[in-house]
Amino acid sequence: MTIHIKKLAVGVDSVAHLQEIMQSRSLQGNEFVCAYTTNRPTKADELIESGSLYWIVKGKTSARQKVVGFGLWTDDMGRIRTKIILDKQVIPTEQYPHHPFQGWRYLQSENAPKDLSDSKYKDISIDIINELGDLGIL
Repeated sequence: MTIHIKKLAVGVDSVAHLQEIMQSRSLQGNEFVCAYTTNRPTKADELIESGSLYWIVKGKTSARQKVVGFGLWTDDMGRIRTKIILDKQVIPTEQYPHHPFQGWRYLQSENAPKDLSDSKYKDISIDIINELGDLGIL
C-alpha cells in the first residue's frame, strides 16, 4: 500500500504561488527541491518508493510533489534537521479542507486527493476551483 505525507505550506497563498517558489528553487541549478522538517519519517523507504508530499495551502490540501529522498541538514542553531527531497514538479490536486497541525502527518493512499488532471474538475481553471472552494461549494 502506498503511503504519503502531508504538510502545511506556511506563507503560501495558492498553488500558483507554491509553483513559483519551487520554480525559483529549481532555477538555482537544482534538479530537485527540498522541504524541511524536524523529524524524519520512520516509513521513509516506503515514501521514496512511491509516495508524495501533499501540500496544505490556506487550509486545503491543494497540491503534491513526488518524494525522491531524504537528507540531513544543520540549522543556524546547530540542530540536525531532515530535508525532504522532492521532484520539482508541483501537481495540483482536488482541494479538501484540512485543520492546521505542526510538522507533517502520514496520509494513506485511499485518503489522498486525486490529481486535478484525473479529476472530474479537470476542465475548470484553478482560479475558479479556488473561488468555489473558498465559498464552500467544492
